[in-house]
Amino acid sequence: MVTEDDFNRNSIESGRYACCECGRKFSTQTTLRTHIILHNKGRLECHICLVRMDTLKHYEDHMNDHINDSKYSCLVCCKKFNNASHLREHMVVHDEDKPYKCDSCPRQFVVRAHFLNHQKSARCKKGGELRCTICDKEFLKIYLLKSHLRKHTDERPFQCATCSMYFKHKSTLIRHIQIHNDIRPFACEFCDKTFTHAGLLKPHMRKHTGERPYPCPKCTKTFAHKHNMLRHLARHEKEKNLQCKICNKVFPRESRLVYHMRSHTNSRPFVCDVCGKKFSHRQNVVRHYEKKHPDKSYTSEQTDASVARNVWLKVQKKLQEAVE
Repeated sequence: MVTEDDFNRNSIESGRYACCECGRKFSTQTTLRTHIILHNKGRLECHICLVRMDTLKHYEDHMNDHINDSKYSCLVCCKKFNNASHLREHMVVHDEDKPYKCDSCPRQFVVRAHFLNHQKSARCKKGGELRCTICDKEFLKIYLLKSHLRKHTDERPFQCATCSMYFKHKSTLIRHIQIHNDIRPFACEFCDKTFTHAGLLKPHMRKHTGERPYPCPKCTKTFAHKHNMLRHLARHEKEKNLQCKICNKVFPRESRLVYHMRSHTNSRPFVCDVCGKKFSHRQNVVRHYEKKHPDKSYTSEQTDASVARNVWLKVQKKLQEAVE
């Protein structure tokens, strides 16, 4: 690790340039910058892109990635810059917090200068001009509409240079590249899990906090994840079809309704191969064999479920023919 001698190297009492961290003075800006790097190394923080690391090896590997490139490169999206200050300004783009919000449209900005430029230009629109022809969703910009349209196709134009995987969206590729570089700057404060993106950390935190922000619009149940709520909601939508058309009895699951339809028939599809006696359910014929024909074994390709499904299909066909 960094020692006291390392910090004192090249420092002089009459130096013109002082370190804001420890007050040591240096004769040139170059020696001061070299000294500041030592402070960053001590806390494992990159002085170029301000990413923090967990181990010294991770820090050294990370710095080598910058040194080996002829320009300053963003290790999140691989964009290159001429100097470290421009790279640091760029890094705020990857920050999830966007405090500058436009009052006229949904656009949000990380950098105040970008927000002011947006308001001065004619780019600010209220939307409604660009619409997806498949799902009617509206967009402010044509590039956002084009990106959205890939959800309805198999197009994957963004390729990872390391493993050749393809992605539909550039943002997905950026998060994927972070995995190759072992960059996981978003850490859970309750456990040792780390994430490449704040959007992945947020739902993970609900495991510890118990937060369930997605309520079902049909009942009082709440869910930690939106996809779980939507899956639950689909069951509500299915309930209106889970009623027997013959006796109006309602069932919680389709499998129960299918099995119930057999009660409206007198079929006995399971036949004893020895004495020819017929049974409505497979377990009944098996029990019959155990009592009457213990030296024989019963085999059949049919099951209660397959018989119930066949009955269900026949009833549905008759009901459809009656409607027509």
